[in-house]
Amino acid sequence: MAAAGGSLVTATSNMTVGLDGLCLCGLAARNQVTTLAAAVSVGTEVAQVGSTSAFGNGARLVIDTGSAQETVVAGSVTATSFSATFANAHVAGAAVVLERQVVGRIDHTGQATQISQDFGNPSVIWVAASPIDANQLYCVSGDQQLWHTAAGASANAGTVWSAMPAGASVTGYQISTVAVDQAGTVFLLMLFPVTVGGSRRRGHPAIPRRCRGLDTDHLRRPAFRGLWLRSSSRRPERGRHTLRVERRVYVRDCRDRK
Repeated sequence: MAAAGGSLVTATSNMTVGLDGLCLCGLAARNQVTTLAAAVSVGTEVAQVGSTSAFGNGARLVIDTGSAQETVVAGSVTATSFSATFANAHVAGAAVVLERQVVGRIDHTGQATQISQDFGNPSVIWVAASPIDANQLYCVSGDQQLWHTAAGASANAGTVWSAMPAGASVTGYQISTVAVDQAGTVFLLMLFPVTVGGSRRRGHPAIPRRCRGLDTDHLRRPAFRGLWLRSSSRRPERGRHTLRVERRVYVRDCRDRK
C-alpha cells in the first residue's frame, strides 16, 4: 500500500464510498519482514528468525516461496522467535512475510492507505461508512466482531478501531452485511435466524422488533445477504435478522411475526 508498502494488496471485503468520495474496503497486504535463521521441520515448531519487531502474537505469516509456501499464525513471540504449526519443512534463509488484515482507503489514482490497526488472523469482510458523518466508519472482521472508529476522516495506520458491543456476544450467528442509514443508525443483517427473546447480552438489551418486506419462503431458504435502507426510514427495507447498533444493541428476529 502506498502508505505502508506491500508486495501484494488484495481486497477482502465489499467496497464502499465515504463522504470524501474515496473508496473504503478491507485489504490484505504482504511485506517481507525477516527470514528464518534456522531450518524448521513439519509440525508444531519454534522458528528462529532475524527479528520479530514487525509482528506479534496472532500475526499471519507467509513462509517461504514456491511449492513450500504456506501461511501460519504466530504464537509465543519473542524478540527472535515464534511458534507455529508447519505443514511443510523450510530451510534457513526462507522468507517470512507479514500479511496484514486492515481497512484501507483508496484514492482516485488507485493508491491505498491503511486506516486501521492490523486485525491479525481474521480478515475484514465488511465495511460501511456513515452517509452523514465522515468520521463514523464501521467494519466487520471474520470472527464476527463489529468495529468502529469515530476518527474516520483523518484515520491512518495508527488509528485503533474499537470493538462494538454486538461483536461475538451472541454465539452461533453470522453477520451477512452492515449498513448505516441517514439517521446514523447501524444495521447488521444476520445470515441465519437469531433468537433472543428479549434477553440481555453483556448488559445490552436484545429486543425483537417487527421487520418489513419478509420473504414468505424463509423456512425453505433461510439465508439472507442483502440489506436496503431507505433514507426516510430507520428500519431496514428488507432483511429478517438484523442488529441495530447505537450505544446499545438490538437483535431482531422476525421469523414468527406476522
